[in-house]
Amino acid sequence: MKTINFIKIIMLFYCTMILVQNSYAFNVSLPQSHSVTLLCEGYGNKNTAAFTNMTTGSFWHFSVTQGAGNIVLTNLYYVPLYPFAIEDTVGWIYQIIGSSGNVEIYFSFNASSRNPGAYRIINFNYSYYDEWEDKWKDFTKTFAITVNNLTITGNEPVCYSSNRTFTVSGHPGESTFNWSKSSNLTQVGGSTSSTYTVHALSSLSSSEGSVQVIVHNSTCNWTKSRTVWVGKPNSTDEYLIGGFMSYPSPFPCIYTYGINYGLQLSGVIDGTQGTNGYVWSGLYASLDRITWYAAKFVPNYPGSPYYGSGYVQVTGSNECGTSIPVSEGYGPCGGFMAIPNPADTYVDIDIDPDKFDPAKLSLDIEYVLYIYDNMGVVKSTAQFKDFPYRIITESWQEGVYFIQIQYNGDNYSLPIQINH
Repeated sequence: MKTINFIKIIMLFYCTMILVQNSYAFNVSLPQSHSVTLLCEGYGNKNTAAFTNMTTGSFWHFSVTQGAGNIVLTNLYYVPLYPFAIEDTVGWIYQIIGSSGNVEIYFSFNASSRNPGAYRIINFNYSYYDEWEDKWKDFTKTFAITVNNLTITGNEPVCYSSNRTFTVSGHPGESTFNWSKSSNLTQVGGSTSSTYTVHALSSLSSSEGSVQVIVHNSTCNWTKSRTVWVGKPNSTDEYLIGGFMSYPSPFPCIYTYGINYGLQLSGVIDGTQGTNGYVWSGLYASLDRITWYAAKFVPNYPGSPYYGSGYVQVTGSNECGTSIPVSEGYGPCGGFMAIPNPADTYVDIDIDPDKFDPAKLSLDIEYVLYIYDNMGVVKSTAQFKDFPYRIITESWQEGVYFIQIQYNGDNYSLPIQINH
């Protein structure tokens, strides 16, 4: 009997141990195996803590605090992103649903703190609950906000025939550099120092470009860009209009010869393009330059072959070269226009609806057309009745030409610019 009771006791103890062991094993989690990397995503507002190798279902707690430094923070907080899910709003406990996740750390500071070399250490504190040891494990990652005052200096415009060097300053002491540039620039030499040398890609360049540098130190990457003018001035969208100062404003419709008329560019080919001078010129017009971008002129009645018509033009220049001329013809208004102008392979002569005068123009008569170069030499002639009338210009040399139209004893001269 004693033997049976003893065996029962042994069996009961063995079964109890199995139950206890199974119950204990069910609640046990392996120790956390994780890694955290602080990814600096910008200057002045945010860092990201990237968690990897996480145990799904584990619990986490976060906080951010200020460390040493002289930058005055006006804001400092963190935002856990999914798959961190809020579990307890009282203790701000988060549960990770997946195996990786990010916590964004936001900060800001006032303008008075923006002194080169100023800094502030930020402590990113995080804890996870270790179920094996039944306690929270605490960790801290730190990073420094380093204020920069990045500036890119260098001269413009950037020409094809000479190099320009740009320098970045205002960066933290221990920094590396990575420069890049717009497609209309050519890099000269390396791109990993605090200076960067480029020139224009083509001698025909005439547009905005840019240089950019990414400055990196142990804290952050900062990006600084600068827009630069590349090549000669661009006059593509400019045209001449009347109305400068107190001089009579109609232009190019001239009704009285021998008096001053005022004209100006529709928009100044301004200093952002490095423009350092304008040249005004004209055919059968006495010019008096008043400013860089405006002038007065006296149209003279020249006689044949222009019959009271001429043109005025202006070019802008910088260190890289001279712009395409901005030109406009003048004379008695006849209600015609040339499209496109400047032209490349063709130009259409058509009725200008804004200047069409039914009392003077008739669509039922024959028009005689003469084409002159800027030396007054007749290039070709034609007769037509229908509009638009197309002229093929693909074989013409670049420059200014005059399309003179004769009808009902009147003459009108249209200047056109050929650019290939």
